[in-house]
Amino acid sequence: MKRDHDTTAHRAKTIRRLTARSVIKFDRRAIMLTVACVLVHLLSLSPSARAHPHAWIDLRSTVHLNGDGQIVGIEQEWLFDNFYTLFVIESANRNAVDQKKALTHLAETNLKNLRAYDYYTEVRVGGKKVTFNTVTEFDSELRGDKLWMRFLVPLSEPVDASASQVSYAVYDPTYYVEILHLKDDV
Repeated sequence: MKRDHDTTAHRAKTIRRLTARSVIKFDRRAIMLTVACVLVHLLSLSPSARAHPHAWIDLRSTVHLNGDGQIVGIEQEWLFDNFYTLFVIESANRNAVDQKKALTHLAETNLKNLRAYDYYTEVRVGGKKVTFNTVTEFDSELRGDKLWMRFLVPLSEPVDASASQVSYAVYDPTYYVEILHLKDDV
């Protein structure tokens, strides 16, 4: 009889161990299945659906003409959002005594970095992309609680708008920065 009791107790322990192992295996399987589902979902999203801006810019642009009526550049005024402004102003003010000098240095740095991306500007003449010279004319200041930056993107060669169709766009192709023309601004 004692032996049957030991066997029953042993079986009960074995069943408890198996049940615990099953639960652990089930939990692992459930976790792995959940992780797999999340990964499949993330991988199935298109890159454009995952992209979203981290900074916002209100844009005003002006086409510059020479004496012959040819396009020589696109002047842009960027008004940055409050959050970006706060971030860069705090950083600039920590390292500078004169705010105007700090803003000028920040604009120089931004424009130097934007050069590699054609200043987020694309001009096409007759469907062909136009190249630019380096920006040398710029200014920056605080307007209220927002950072404002103005710069002239010079075309490498003047363009006769009457001879070909000219189009331009200002945008960040990665959609890290949303740049929109001011509403109702011509």
